[in-house]
Amino acid sequence: MKLPNLNKFRKKLNSKTFTRFFKPVEELIPEMPEQKSGCNKPIKFNAEDQLKSLIYYHLECFDSGRHLLDELNNDNFAKTVIAPEDGIKKSTFFEALNERGLE
Repeated sequence: MKLPNLNKFRKKLNSKTFTRFFKPVEELIPEMPEQKSGCNKPIKFNAEDQLKSLIYYHLECFDSGRHLLDELNNDNFAKTVIAPEDGIKKSTFFEALNERGLE
């Protein structure tokens, strides 16, 4: 049995809706421990950016991290509301998700 494609019934996420989902997290950010770079380069994808990306990932039901990364770099909403100000590169994105905070 083939399931119907429900994506056509979904509304596109907007900044007001996203803010509603992110507000509880935003209130906790000042209490989070500071992230420190493991090298001479400053962190470009901080914990707040990472949390925004993960919330966006789950709200939009992306197929993969690469699909999310494409949206963060190409979609106007994602570039202005979710992604870091200077954008995000593939290596930085996956390093942050796979290695930060493991110690």
